[in-house]
Amino acid sequence: ANPEDFIWIQNHVLKSSPTDFLNFAAMIPQATKTYLIGATLAMSEKQAVFTELLGFTDYTFDSMPLEKINNQQVYVATDSVDVTTESPENYAKFISEQVRQVAKIGKSMVVLFTSNDSLALTAQALEAAEVDFLQADVSEDASRIKKKFDERDQAILLGSKKFWEGVDFERQDDLILLVTRLPFTVPDDILIRKYAKRFKNPFFDFSVPMATLQLKQALGRVNRRKDQKSVVIILDKRLAGKTYAKKMVKNLRQASRVDFAKLDDILQETKSFWKEWKAVMRKKRITKISQIWIGVLLIILSLLSGTIFFYMQAMSPYSRAKSEAISIARAKTPVKKVTNFEITTTTDTTYSLIGQDSKGQAFGV
Repeated sequence: ANPEDFIWIQNHVLKSSPTDFLNFAAMIPQATKTYLIGATLAMSEKQAVFTELLGFTDYTFDSMPLEKINNQQVYVATDSVDVTTESPENYAKFISEQVRQVAKIGKSMVVLFTSNDSLALTAQALEAAEVDFLQADVSEDASRIKKKFDERDQAILLGSKKFWEGVDFERQDDLILLVTRLPFTVPDDILIRKYAKRFKNPFFDFSVPMATLQLKQALGRVNRRKDQKSVVIILDKRLAGKTYAKKMVKNLRQASRVDFAKLDDILQETKSFWKEWKAVMRKKRITKISQIWIGVLLIILSLLSGTIFFYMQAMSPYSRAKSEAISIARAKTPVKKVTNFEITTTTDTTYSLIGQDSKGQAFGV
């Protein structure tokens, strides 16, 4: 390895990495146009920092306005325990208690952790409380445990890093997401160390935007359909007080509804959210059904109007011919009753009118 490289030990393996980011732009032919498209490319509102990290200097940054989400509610617990001072064991007990309380609502639940150790401690606490849940092993494929989750009703899934992105929970109509801790990268993370060479404040300029992006990705995991309803409960109260938290909340509120409340109030408001959403969906269904019936009636009226119109058009020559034939008959004999009328068309039109005169005698024209 280069003496200037970053060197560290991970899982008992010695690793190294250059001190700067890989110049991806240099690998692309100069005349090639490159498009980077994604929902998590921008780390600020003014510039797409990722393009610079990849070595691009000449680029344009265009963004589309975000659509406001109304089928998902995000809550931040203001009376949660302090994750920075609480012991891992006590924090795991706190998380397990919140899982049990939220489970009483009767919805499927995904609980996201930022570390496998915290997940394991919480799993132990839930087992001690005899709570049934699913837990993905470190080496287990995320899709396999997700399939088990999809097959169960009101299931509880404990997941770590691999469930923050790339795993979509689209099968459930109603879903609750518990975020146990803000997804900050650790200070000695290799990306942080590289980013520190680019900016004076790597935490504020890199860690905070990255945590926000990961949080938005987590929110998106449980919001895959417009008719899917989800509640997100963030159990890290740092999001309610720190200076950087205001920046994160502002970013989240561009698309999501974010409210701050105590845990007990969150549980009550979550129940109200389901009721309000059901009322909204019921109203939408009624409106949709009404629109369908109105459409059907309009089609029927249109068909009837068309039928009547064409009938009148078709009958108009017949009516005129009959009236003319009756006039001819009356010129010859007093007409009392017409019993039959036919039109025979040859070189000249011939009218055949059969009926009774005023004396009751049959006649024909």
